[in-house]
Amino acid sequence: MVDLVEVLSYVFTLAVVGASSYYAHKHRYKLDHMCCMMVGMIYSTIPGFAIGFLYAFFTGSYLLANVFGTIVGLIVGLFFSRIGDEFSLMEAVMGAVMGGLMGAMLGFMIRFEDKFAVLVFYYLVLALLAGESAYFIYKHKKKSEKECCN
Repeated sequence: MVDLVEVLSYVFTLAVVGASSYYAHKHRYKLDHMCCMMVGMIYSTIPGFAIGFLYAFFTGSYLLANVFGTIVGLIVGLFFSRIGDEFSLMEAVMGAVMGGLMGAMLGFMIRFEDKFAVLVFYYLVLALLAGESAYFIYKHKKKSEKECCN
């Protein structure tokens, strides 16, 4: 049975990652080649990690958490890899697998601890990752309007 904490965890994850990824998508034309590669990796790793962690943490199903985390990371990463070129796609695919597997592993191993403390730690880490990703884009976007990525 799904409880309120689980639903709110997924909603919070969607809101934080959605806001950060919207910022990245909005400024995609002001990024250079290397930043486009990093955007592909960042926005495939974070959703893969988040879904893998939450699914393993709440259900205890390690295999399905790996699968769902990787699939979500691939879907989001493939969308964001269109910002750059084939290197951005390569980074997105690698980041999705890496994030999904790491999130599922951490969620499965840590689920036996105090749930409140673990979720507070998860929320803080997710907010720091998304905030740092948006700050990375803010610091590295070009001030001109010329197109740097596709």
